[in-house]
Amino acid sequence: MRTLLVLVALALLAGLSGWFLNDLERDLREVRARDDRLPLTIAENFVATVMNARGERLYVLTGPHLEQFPAPRGTFVTRPLAHTYENLAPVWEIRAEQGWIAPGTETIELRGDVHAERPASTGYMPVIMTGSNLRLIPDKNYAESAEPVRVQTPDGVIDAVGFHAWLDEDRIELLADVRGHYAPPAQKPDRP
Repeated sequence: MRTLLVLVALALLAGLSGWFLNDLERDLREVRARDDRLPLTIAENFVATVMNARGERLYVLTGPHLEQFPAPRGTFVTRPLAHTYENLAPVWEIRAEQGWIAPGTETIELRGDVHAERPASTGYMPVIMTGSNLRLIPDKNYAESAEPVRVQTPDGVIDAVGFHAWLDEDRIELLADVRGHYAPPAQKPDRP
């Protein structure tokens, strides 16, 4: 009789353990599903430096707030400020209202008003580009947008809708509705 009582108690404990483990596993699955919507990382007043395959600085991204989510959601940045580099020197300063960085940092989307500036101190012709919703591909030093854009240089102003820009080649292709004003720099007269 005693053996039978022990066997019944063991069977009852085994049944309760199975039920408990099944219930616990279901709860964990629900928590994991909810966690995909929560950020993995939150950073305030951050500075992130991204290097290329040769270990050289590719760009530095700063901002007041960053939230990194599990792939494929990527990383969201409030008021991002990016500095791109060429030959270890800063070339472009690009800022926006919002930013999104793809997992793996292959693509950065700058959303809202975007302001990109290459100052004269870089040794290149100064350029200011203003527009919205810019896609930047840092590894290729490439940027594009389908939105209206304004390009200002010391020689003139150009307005267009959409562009492709190869930042390291100093080349931009304006896609549509291009209008501009060009004033060549005044030349000094030859002296006899």
